Amino acid sequence: MKKNPNSPERWDQLLTADEYLEDEGPMTLDRIKTAKRWRFNRGRSRLILNVGSGQGFLENQFFYLIRQKNVVFYSLDISLKGLERIKKLFNTNTVLGSIVGMPIKSGMFDTIYCMEVLEHIKQKDAVQAYKELNRVAKSGGELIISVPVYEARSLKDHPVGHVKKYTPSKIEKEINTNGFYITHKKELFAFPNLYLVKTLIAKKILKRRWKPNVVIYRCTVKK
Repeated sequence: MKKNPNSPERWDQLLTADEYLEDEGPMTLDRIKTAKRWRFNRGRSRLILNVGSGQGFLENQFFYLIRQKNVVFYSLDISLKGLERIKKLFNTNTVLGSIVGMPIKSGMFDTIYCMEVLEHIKQKDAVQAYKELNRVAKSGGELIISVPVYEARSLKDHPVGHVKKYTPSKIEKEINTNGFYITHKKELFAFPNLYLVKTLIAKKILKRRWKPNVVIYRCTVKK
């Protein structure tokens, strides 16, 4: 029988491996900082959910606000060991669960983050995932979502469990047909050095030279 590349046991292994936990390159840092900056109406956006909390990069960015009790932050993941680590480091409210069935009451959150998660979900489960994201969001709440795009690596035996590939048009269609509309978009490029300079060149000068590696969106709930 083929192993599930996204089982809780597999993610327990990844989220206790030093090389994976430390893999916060310049593109990842840009994505996380953008996600934090996009949190809308900061004075009222207090209840925050991070779906697929993983290494805790977003929790790290919010740590000062969490410590000062300026936000109420929930971290959801399928990995118990990953959540135990996040609880110890950042003292968030941790929830063991999956995006397709979150043990969370409806209409609870002002801001929901779902970053680098949907590529781990089989296409047949995508609609249910969006239903859950919509369900736990407050009316007028927001979703900040990111996925890798134009991925060249084969999905067979993918090292971090990607089971489907995205293009910007594919993820935008998913978002717009599943209860959200897009208000902001940012393309990110996986330049390992001179990140800001090369990103500026890619976006402003040599626009057709590189395709983005990740796209992040800020979306509003339609309900």
